Amino acid sequence: MGLNPKFEKYAEGFSKVFEEYFGAKPTMGVLVFNGWLAIKDKKLKNFKKAGEEHARLLIGAAEDKELKESKING
Repeated sequence: MGLNPKFEKYAEGFSKVFEEYFGAKPTMGVLVFNGWLAIKDKKLKNFKKAGEEHARLLIGAAEDKELKESKING
């Protein structure tokens, strides 16, 4: 049995952006959690683009956390 085609598109987009930034492929747990939410969104049409955008949001949050920690730790 194959994966849901919507999930495959989502994973393709998410993995591309995630790997470019972190230098490693995302774990299946990360993909499943974020992809499941995207698949449940009835208004979403472009799952690959959604995956790319979600990865960018994750990267932005990681960078923001790193910046805050560097300010705290001086």
